[in-house]
Amino acid sequence: MAIEIEGNLDLEKAAKEIQDSLEKEFSKVLQLETGKMKQRIRSARDVNNAPMKLTPEYAAAKVRSGRNGIADLTWTGTLLNAISTKIERVGSDLVGTIFIQNTSAPAPKIKPKTKQKRASAPKTRIVNTIDKARGLIDQGKKFFGLTQEQLTNITNKLKEALRK
Repeated sequence: MAIEIEGNLDLEKAAKEIQDSLEKEFSKVLQLETGKMKQRIRSARDVNNAPMKLTPEYAAAKVRSGRNGIADLTWTGTLLNAISTKIERVGSDLVGTIFIQNTSAPAPKIKPKTKQKRASAPKTRIVNTIDKARGLIDQGKKFFGLTQEQLTNITNKLKEALRK
């Protein structure tokens, strides 16, 4: 039994189309799961879904500034908004990365505990988002990461995309 193929079969083109399609699906599902991670953080939950805690002093400072007293990374929103994704081709592999963009923003202003007037306004500190994230992780806050369920979901979506 012989198989005849009429016309030109461009295997390189077909492989590139499959890889392009898989890359788009990977990007889409990684962004979706990163959005879920950000929502979990806004709900003051860590990667294990445990409540994130603030020191009593920091919680009080947040309340004095008119914010909520929970660890939700939304005081300025800079760190939370700096969480991003990218897909890269490394050889024949697709590598998805969730990362924190290196941005800087003024540190939040904290209202003084008393109503004393200051001779001059406090200087604004600039906070680097990567340094802020490292500091939180060093404090044992496990906010940055995907749950096992999210990793399984990404794997299943990519397998499903390959079957199409």
